[in-house]
Order: sequence, then C-alpha cells, then structure tokens
Amino acid sequence: MNLVAQLNNIYSKATQKDYSIVSDISGLANKIINGLDNDADMLIGLVHLRTDLNNYALTRTIQNTIFAVLTAKRLNWEGGRIHTLACACLTQNIGMFPLQNDLAEKEKSELTEFHYQQIRLHPIKGAKMLASMGVKDQKWLSAVAL
Repeated sequence: MNLVAQLNNIYSKATQKDYSIVSDISGLANKIINGLDNDADMLIGLVHLRTDLNNYALTRTIQNTIFAVLTAKRLNWEGGRIHTLACACLTQNIGMFPLQNDLAEKEKSELTEFHYQQIRLHPIKGAKMLASMGVKDQKWLSAVAL
C-alpha cells in the first residue's frame, strides 16, 4: 500500500479541468482508516521507516493524517467525523503544493516575501480549489481553510 504514491496521483489530477477530487480522497481516507483499524502499528511504521520516499510534502501529509485519525479514534469520535477529518488532513496543504517541497529545503533566511505570502494564503486557496473540485462538505472545507 503506497499511500504517498496514491496521494501524489490524486494531487497530479488536481490541475485537470473538471476533476472531482471527492471520491479519490474519500477512498484514500477509507484506506488509511481501515488500515489503522486492522494494524495501526504496521501503518505507522510504514510511513516512518520508508527511506526511499523523496516527497516531503506528501509523506508529511500522510503522517499527519494517520496521527490525526488515531487521535480522533482515541477520543471516540464517530465514523463520519473521522472520515471528514481524514479527508481534510489529506488535502490540508493542497493550496501550496508543490511549493511545500521547495520550502522544506530552504533556511528561514532564504524565504522571500512571495514564500510568506503563499504560506499565509494557502489555506483559503486550498479550500477554494477543493470547492472547485467538487467538495461540498463544509466541515472539510472549513478545516482546510483554517
């Protein structure tokens, strides 16, 4: 199960005209939720022990999703709420992808005003992108926008 490659495939479609992201992200969210239900330790290890992954932004997104879902499960959130959380986590930084990989390699002193502007604007940009790709779930959009 290469979650990073699957997310990369979804993000690469995001620039296509009339692409609806909902079913692809929902399916990946379900895969992560079910993977955590079946063997959480294996899934946690998978995203932390792989050294051949060179996409910081997407690897970090998968890691954040796994830990957010685990936390929600520990808090006894209901299934629909966990699913919305997973979808929001998987798309949290879509508004600044692929810039995020570039930023991960820069020192703070190397960041320009353009970089800071993109960082500040990416939540709203991401929510608008998702809405244009068919996301109607207001909780999902709100979580990304915040």
